[in-house]
Amino acid sequence: MDNPEIIDKAAWNKEMLHVFCDLCIKAIDMGMRPNTHFDKASWKYLQTSFKEITDHAFIKAQLKNKWDGCKKDWRIWTKLISETGVGWSAELETISASDEWWKIKIQEIRGAKKFRQAGIEPSLRLKFDRMFTNIVATG
Repeated sequence: MDNPEIIDKAAWNKEMLHVFCDLCIKAIDMGMRPNTHFDKASWKYLQTSFKEITDHAFIKAQLKNKWDGCKKDWRIWTKLISETGVGWSAELETISASDEWWKIKIQEIRGAKKFRQAGIEPSLRLKFDRMFTNIVATG
């Protein structure tokens, strides 16, 4: 069992998120996700590599929570941007749609509200696509 005294509280910043995604993609490309989930050895690789790069010691549960949260956000964002008749707000970096459209989507899609003011940045979206496409149903 990991020593709880050396485990960091999982406070994520943008740079750490990108490092985590890059490591996940590398692990996937190396065949460390044989099905839809990483195996025990893969999580150990992610833990070790993440600590080496960021100097943050997160346990498997913390990394898995981040993976699950990213997957959830990606699913919601993918549903929202697949809608017809919406535009893009460069100012907010999110979907540009009427207040009525947002009201409906926030009611229809649990978790959509957070994307009203800011979307998923394009470079991160590409990483999420690599991580989650073909392992989850989006519809």
